[in-house]
Amino acid sequence: MKSFVSAIVAAFLFASAMQAQQPLTVADMTLRLSGKETKELFYSFAADDEILFSFFETENRLLQEVQITTWPEQVRYAARDIADTRDQKIRVPATGVYRFRFSNASGERLCRIAIQRRPASDDLRLFDTAVRWEERIDTFYMKGKTERPAWTDVPEVKNRRVLAKTDTSAVTVLEKTERIFSRSGKVYGSNMSETKFKLPENRYLPNRQNPASVSEVTSWAYWIGVGDEADRSFQDANIKAVSKVADAASGLGLMSGGYGALALLAVKGVAMFSNPPKGDNVRFTLWNDSGKQIDSGNSIVAYRRMEAPLQGHFTFQLSNDNMVDGINVTIKILAIVQTQTYRDEAYTEYRRVPLPESERQGKMELRTIRIPHPASF
Repeated sequence: MKSFVSAIVAAFLFASAMQAQQPLTVADMTLRLSGKETKELFYSFAADDEILFSFFETENRLLQEVQITTWPEQVRYAARDIADTRDQKIRVPATGVYRFRFSNASGERLCRIAIQRRPASDDLRLFDTAVRWEERIDTFYMKGKTERPAWTDVPEVKNRRVLAKTDTSAVTVLEKTERIFSRSGKVYGSNMSETKFKLPENRYLPNRQNPASVSEVTSWAYWIGVGDEADRSFQDANIKAVSKVADAASGLGLMSGGYGALALLAVKGVAMFSNPPKGDNVRFTLWNDSGKQIDSGNSIVAYRRMEAPLQGHFTFQLSNDNMVDGINVTIKILAIVQTQTYRDEAYTEYRRVPLPESERQGKMELRTIRIPHPASF
């Protein structure tokens, strides 16, 4: 069985890796260029992407120039008098905007263009390749036919930590049945019981200040029931949860494990439970580790979703007020743990450097320019 499970896990990891390696289409289009016309396309790419670029002129006529640059001016690919090229590969060192420029000298050209990206990991497959535009007014100096901007955008590669993925899991904190004797049967045992439990600890790895992984309890739920009547009502609630197509609980893989209704309560706060019409009751009080009462009741079945407190030790105090009959009390507690995994991402930031005073010569002109940024920034 162990080798079978290992094989399934290995197959899943291999499939995930193969999926991450498949190129994704960014653009697939036909571009028409008239004589002396230049057209530009702008797309964002994530750090460690591999760009795959293909181009051909439909009648095999030459295009004056094809150029790919990181914005604003770092050339990554350039070719002159070109009719086609297939699967040119460009590695993206840092998240940023890439410009695809097509320049035609004379006559009309009809070009087929395909741009793809191969993400470095599966969590980058949903990266937004769109571009967000920012308008600003810049100063230019005109001297003869020479034009010089008053500012230069100097690219700098920086690093930041970004959320890579979020996983949600359900943790069984407690499942226990206690025998609590009657008030008159103390010779056999007490008519009171204490059940202690602890919620899963929040974890921040390697540290809380700059974590690569954060696991936190987001909510939890308890169910208390007395006897066979309560057990049957618990199973009935699970059936209702399945028939309701409880996507949250089924996504956690708990429907078949007999925890559908409790998972649905813990995740969404939707209660499928009911109190049986007959049966023995139990008095209960829930305390935290500071001695504060959080909840209490007296019922055959009791349940509740808890959003606070989410850490620490707790105690259920149970008591049987029957004079003759003992009772069997079952406690089930489920905690919902959300794990966020982060990754380090390189990105390009542009620092504005002013033109030296000695070079600010000629007629000054103000002009509105458009600056592209990755849509996700």
